[in-house]
Amino acid sequence: MYIVKGREKLGERRFGKYIVVFKTNCSRSPTRLYLISQFTLFFPGRIILQKTDENTCETTVSLYEGVYEYAFVDSELSHYIDPDNEKVTVKDLLGRKIAFSIAEIGVRELEEAAGKGSLSPEYIEHDEKDPAFASKYLNYYVLRIRTLRNSAKDVYIATDLAEFKPRDRASMIYSDKYYDYFEAIVPNSISEYLFYIDNGSDIIPYGYNGLYSQEPFNAKNISGIDEVYWWLGTVYYHIFPDSFYNGDPSNDPPVKLPINEVPRRRGYLGGDLRGVIEKLEYLSQLGVEALYLTPIYKSPSYHRYDVVDYKSIDPYLGTIDDFKELVEKAHSRGIKLILDLVLHHTSPCMEYFKKVIQEGHNSKYWDYFYFTVRDLNQVEDYTLEAFYKYLEGSCREVPVELRDRKPFYESFIGLWSMPKWNLANPEVIEYFKDVVGYWLNLGVDGFRIDVAHGIPDSSLKEMYRYIVERNSREKVVILELLGYWTSAIKYYPLGLIGDSAMNYELRSLILDFFVHKSIDAYEFVKSILDQYVHQPYWVLNSLYNLLGSHDTPRIYTLSKGNIELLKNMYTFLFTIMGSPAIYYGDEIGLEGGNDPDHRRYMEWQREKWRYELLEHIMKLIELRKTIKPLKLGFTRIKPIDRDALLIHRYLYEENALILLSREENPITIRINLVQLGINSHLQELEARIPSGGRIIYVNSNTLKTLL
Repeated sequence: MYIVKGREKLGERRFGKYIVVFKTNCSRSPTRLYLISQFTLFFPGRIILQKTDENTCETTVSLYEGVYEYAFVDSELSHYIDPDNEKVTVKDLLGRKIAFSIAEIGVRELEEAAGKGSLSPEYIEHDEKDPAFASKYLNYYVLRIRTLRNSAKDVYIATDLAEFKPRDRASMIYSDKYYDYFEAIVPNSISEYLFYIDNGSDIIPYGYNGLYSQEPFNAKNISGIDEVYWWLGTVYYHIFPDSFYNGDPSNDPPVKLPINEVPRRRGYLGGDLRGVIEKLEYLSQLGVEALYLTPIYKSPSYHRYDVVDYKSIDPYLGTIDDFKELVEKAHSRGIKLILDLVLHHTSPCMEYFKKVIQEGHNSKYWDYFYFTVRDLNQVEDYTLEAFYKYLEGSCREVPVELRDRKPFYESFIGLWSMPKWNLANPEVIEYFKDVVGYWLNLGVDGFRIDVAHGIPDSSLKEMYRYIVERNSREKVVILELLGYWTSAIKYYPLGLIGDSAMNYELRSLILDFFVHKSIDAYEFVKSILDQYVHQPYWVLNSLYNLLGSHDTPRIYTLSKGNIELLKNMYTFLFTIMGSPAIYYGDEIGLEGGNDPDHRRYMEWQREKWRYELLEHIMKLIELRKTIKPLKLGFTRIKPIDRDALLIHRYLYEENALILLSREENPITIRINLVQLGINSHLQELEARIPSGGRIIYVNSNTLKTLL
């Protein structure tokens, strides 16, 4: 069942999220239960139910108004129907049919208030402690407030409280079904601020204690960034090391797959760290600013997400000296290096897990993992014998005897090869702090946290705080947030648990708009703005925006080799807010379908490259480096018609206008620069949108077509 306990009280007459208790009978559950919903991306791990007595497990969650589908599941998605909720929908999740109960949180009350069409004090929301509502970005404060739709004509910000100045007007940037969202970008340092809401007949103050309150908000503790860090708007290049380049045949695995065939593989292609070092000149000429490497640690698999030793280099990739040389030579070219941190799970051959298998429940490491038995003597002899055989084989291949059986421990999607860490155990967090410190001492510039959507926020926050406090803000933390049927970014408090996230949500939208044409520009822009209003600006400009990764089919294959279409998508990727990422080989049109076909060996025969695409991407990278608004600027985006859109990037009186159309034939539009707030010698301009898009630079006395 679920019980709404009330709402967070932010001030005397100011409210935030609803406080919701989810509980279920867990007397028959052999292991811990998880709550899954939109806000966990339908994946177990973020929210663990706690036992309150022998029969009951529960958890408390803070949620905004909305309709949520939820289920109680174990780590293998075996689910437990909520008998106290008759509202149910059935969905397919990872090939399994799961009945989700429906929770309606505050919807009826919200709809009643919205129907009145007037300002409702309890539905005006601004939380100064939430970076999505109040944050610093370089020399600006970004302040947001939301009101019931059509209840506010205008919103103003007063930062000089001795005199209310209507010139500090907030722009309405987005409307959803119930709310209008207003944003003010206020320059210079402020210590206090107050909202004023124009409802059409009165201008009413909104302060710390809500509507009619003139007690100002304190701006001194607003979070954010005051300087330009390298990870803002940087260009990433994503390398799957085994597939990139073999620079040292002496460390090759005993059996290699042919690199010129489509790998239907579980084996190796032979790429290594020396290969990355040898191709740094190519990467430098391409213009990339940061490399993200999938795991390089010792592991029994070619993908290396089942880590055996977190402080090692896999022998098939090279040595720690090779890694040190890679860091040094990358840095000498101005290229940063990001490592994959596999925080969610490990390998059964990891030292601590093997000790548990040797020592049983009395092992000091028993609580480092999640076992579904109280001791190993509860595991069938047949299963244990097969598991010992697995360990003796260095965990390289799961024995046939185990493949139709469930592990006796929790693991990533039920795989024998990836037991889950117990990240609620402080000793495990301390272990990973030591791991992170080791690699930071070797010069790495940040981490991408694998399966972050399956990790409790408290654990992510602890790791993030450690990295920030140890290194100021110079090291980036990117979360993998991969959702099913739902937007991902809006449900996670980025800025508090990480700097950035892999923006798979944006990738899906780009494909839907440009490739599948299943949505028009109005839907496309609306979905992007829904992401925009739920994150602070420094996060928006650091989001890891991608068209491809080691977990997706190749973008060239998805677009059926349509170079003009690819150019359009890359123009969008490189000009929208965020940090664009290239998956190795995508820049030259490497092909590849579903897993593992999308991990083909990099094509190094230049006569096979698609140079038109490569040159377009290199041009976009160069523009990001020379035009400050493209890399660091604020963003406005709006549809022109069903097939075309305008992106406006601006910062410090500089403006970049990006025009894109998915139609094959060029179109011509007129742009009113005054309406965009651009101070220029022109009031409007006429622009032709060719295939691949148009980029125009504008300031007070300059207008230049860049692309």
